[in-house]
Amino acid sequence: MSRTSDAVVIGAGVMGCSIAYQLARRGLKVTVVEKGPAVACGSTGKSSAIIRQHYSNPETITMAYQGLQFFGHWQDFTGLKENRCGFKKTGCLMLFPSKDQTVESCLDLMKKIGVRVLALPLEVLKKEFPSFNFHRTRIDPDKLTHYAEVERLKLDELESASFEEESGYADPQGTTLDLMSAAQEHKAELLLNHQVIEIGQVNNQVKYIKTHRGETISTPVVVNAAGVWATEVNKLARVYLPLTIVPTRHQIVFRNWPTGTPSGRPETLHPVPVCGDLVNEIYFRPEGSGQILVGSLAAEDDRDYIENPDNYTEFADENFYRRKLIFLHNRIPMLESHPPGERISTAGLYDVTLLDWHPILDKTEVEGFYVAVGLSGHGFKLAPVMGIMMAKLITGITCPDQDTGVDISFFRANRPPIRANLAQGVIC
Repeated sequence: MSRTSDAVVIGAGVMGCSIAYQLARRGLKVTVVEKGPAVACGSTGKSSAIIRQHYSNPETITMAYQGLQFFGHWQDFTGLKENRCGFKKTGCLMLFPSKDQTVESCLDLMKKIGVRVLALPLEVLKKEFPSFNFHRTRIDPDKLTHYAEVERLKLDELESASFEEESGYADPQGTTLDLMSAAQEHKAELLLNHQVIEIGQVNNQVKYIKTHRGETISTPVVVNAAGVWATEVNKLARVYLPLTIVPTRHQIVFRNWPTGTPSGRPETLHPVPVCGDLVNEIYFRPEGSGQILVGSLAAEDDRDYIENPDNYTEFADENFYRRKLIFLHNRIPMLESHPPGERISTAGLYDVTLLDWHPILDKTEVEGFYVAVGLSGHGFKLAPVMGIMMAKLITGITCPDQDTGVDISFFRANRPPIRANLAQGVIC
């Protein structure tokens, strides 16, 4: 079967669906082609979907800030009557190992851009988050497994923390479904269970794509938004980027969030925000009303490179599960008194740009072939704005009601390494 399209987007994750929506609302006939059985069935579906704004470059801060405005007014952004995005404004608490100029500079820059962020002194932290302890020494979970042992050490307390008032998290599947639905409202089409096996060219110009099921789509534009499969798609177009992209496994664990208190004990577990704990090198957030989700900020956990993204371990390792819950319990000690519940975990994949852990958004030497790849774990929160940026690059059309002033060349493929604040243990 043959059809025609103004643009084909390969990949129906949050990035591909965001680009498709922005192209379609600019009047293009768009087809999204997905190898899997559903929207968001790859990396997006296993995202922790945290929407925070703590970055150190004005470009990424601006994109995160603007993206948050879209998440906060989702139905206005998508034009849909229903909202499956499910954005929850919990705020985002960042806990830093030390107080230094890099943190203060980041906060000043964030405020200038419009982010509602506060530096919180220790007395305010204790008042606002009474379930937390605020030690600033990272314990060894192989030697100290219970909070009572840590408490006896009388460790120093934190000197540096920030709180983003408007940040939070969303539903990754619902968000992506909404973006695809919004694109379909503008006549976009979706092909599931179709793996692209050929990207045809004439005189170095994209002409068509072909899928493994015999579908051929004539098109002058192909956008690679294939996530961890991006390098294979690039090879089909005979495009070899100067930056290396590697599928990297990212583990997440869950435990019950108690709704009551242990028998005979007076403590109350207060609700928690999204939290980036750079002391214990974990992040966590609520998951619905009955669980808490925990992931890693540790550098050693970000080197779990995967050779085949179609064949990897899709649940957390035993040691990872044990260590991350020990770190969580040391930050929120009362959790130790509550059974963690059934062991639940998952593991997804990041498409990591090894040079600097930042996305690649660019055209290529093949006319009509574009890349939005190497998202490096930033993709979900930045996807609404990256979709706008890519659509402007491809069409030259600006939609004043949804625009950004961020220069897409910041993310070009032949860039020097993007300098980021690594001193506090997180790429930002």
